[in-house]
Amino acid sequence: LSLTESNLRDASARLSALRKAAVSDIEAQISQMLIRLGMPSARFAIVIEHTDSIQFNGSDRLSFQFSANKGMPMADIASVASGGELSRLMLAVKSLVSRKSLLPTIIFDEIDTGISGETASQTARILETMARDMQVMAITHLPQLAACGSHHLKVIKEENDNTTHTRLIRLDYEERMAEVARMLGGDHPSEAMKRTA
Repeated sequence: LSLTESNLRDASARLSALRKAAVSDIEAQISQMLIRLGMPSARFAIVIEHTDSIQFNGSDRLSFQFSANKGMPMADIASVASGGELSRLMLAVKSLVSRKSLLPTIIFDEIDTGISGETASQTARILETMARDMQVMAITHLPQLAACGSHHLKVIKEENDNTTHTRLIRLDYEERMAEVARMLGGDHPSEAMKRTA
């Protein structure tokens, strides 16, 4: 082997060892987050397979395995996770990554797909915790998430002639209460929904 290839293989082996050392901690943290998000029987695993070829990220092939329910076999995430399960899994992963990489901003586009009730409230709490150390932007249709934000921007799509325009309106306190009530109870929320908001 040439010196360059030998150095490359050594670096790849060190990277692989670091990955293998980190896997169980990552799996445990994601599993704990999934329990908080209403998935007590979910299992998540990172499978590391060694390959003979060296790519830009080392010689490992990584795959992410998942099972949402007790008794179900683990399989590749893309083939077994529903929309709601995938949303919760992505929130768990992004929450973990954001703590390690100190991102200045993270944007969640409908991270709440397929969730409601207590799971939505837990999701809101996780986003709120993340927002202590970074800017978190969440596009949501759930009142639980909207109510936990520091600021609330309403997205309005308008069509005229042959074009569509999108506007963002920053809501003040009263407008925000009205919007959360609308999210709870439709375009004509009851007094009870307004009080809840």
